[in-house]
Amino acid sequence: MDGDTVYLIDFEEMQHTLTTHRDDISLQFKTEMMTTPLFHAVSSVDEQFFRVELVGGRIVVRTNMNVRRQGGSSEEVFNFQSPLLSDGQWHTVNVRRRANFIYVSVDGQAGMTGEIPVKGEKPFHLATQQIYLGGPAPKNYEKPPPRASRAGFLPEGVRFTGELRNFYWNEYDFIGTEELSKSYATDLLTPRAVVPEFPQWPREPTYSLTLMPRLRYAALKTPIKMKEAGDMVLIEFKTEYDGVILHVSLMSHLRCFCSTVVFFVSPSSSYR
Repeated sequence: MDGDTVYLIDFEEMQHTLTTHRDDISLQFKTEMMTTPLFHAVSSVDEQFFRVELVGGRIVVRTNMNVRRQGGSSEEVFNFQSPLLSDGQWHTVNVRRRANFIYVSVDGQAGMTGEIPVKGEKPFHLATQQIYLGGPAPKNYEKPPPRASRAGFLPEGVRFTGELRNFYWNEYDFIGTEELSKSYATDLLTPRAVVPEFPQWPREPTYSLTLMPRLRYAALKTPIKMKEAGDMVLIEFKTEYDGVILHVSLMSHLRCFCSTVVFFVSPSSSYR
């Protein structure tokens, strides 16, 4: 991944939700970034998120399970102490969750165990509608934009630069096989197309032509070649008479197409 793309795994698109009481998550990554998200799972219905990232070259797990639903805004943070993982080598992070207990290990080393405080009587179910692999979730993921406007939507923030592979979440193999693809849809989010502003036409040199009453018309001896993408003709005139301002003949396939433009102007006025 080059830092300009995010791999979206969308259960909501297929009218599904990944709701779990226990999770076994595994992901392999290779990067030289010190701080970057690995994946960010969110649910707009439950206002939950589960995020695994690198901070200072080490694994950090963040979640607000059983917190936001109780009216709070805090999150639980689990910092895994290990050698720096931003060394351009392959590393494997494993996250296991059993209700409110979390176990994190890297490269098979002795892991770290954490516990999410119990608040309220609601069960520790993690609901996931979208997973953003290699990037952050939208800041307003609790109130996502209409689906019709999500095409090419790329969340703001730091994005992963490096390689990702073997992303497993319970029975799902998100990067490999598509045996369960009917449960979710995938999309590669890229930056929105930049539509340039319409260029200002450069002002061409001014050629002046005076037509007296006895001079009925003037013609160009050299044909003008219009650009394939289109062109523009700018005419400024001042007159005291009604009449034909411009007569254009277009030659195409041995056929002549003529268009006549007639302007009715008031005396002693300038037009462009």
